[in-house]
Amino acid sequence: MTRRTRRTAQQWQAIIDRQADSGESASQFCDSNALSYPVFCRWRAKLTSTKPIRLTEKPAPLIDLSSLVSIPQRQVWDIELELGDGMTLRMRRA
Repeated sequence: MTRRTRRTAQQWQAIIDRQADSGESASQFCDSNALSYPVFCRWRAKLTSTKPIRLTEKPAPLIDLSSLVSIPQRQVWDIELELGDGMTLRMRRA
């Protein structure tokens, strides 16, 4: 009978990061590291859905597109978006 190893979320995150850096598929990585593939997939899904941005990753810079649109100050416009479930977003410039 094989003994189960309990791991914390931080340990699973480190394992998931190692698999991503390894270049191996998840199933190959699990086979070569004696990990349960279904358990690995459950933890990967759980952790990647709420994974924060790493400190080493920088968000893409914002691009100012306002210079591409020239709307005269006195122009009037109405925009109406139907969002579904009876919700409507209306914007108006008078």
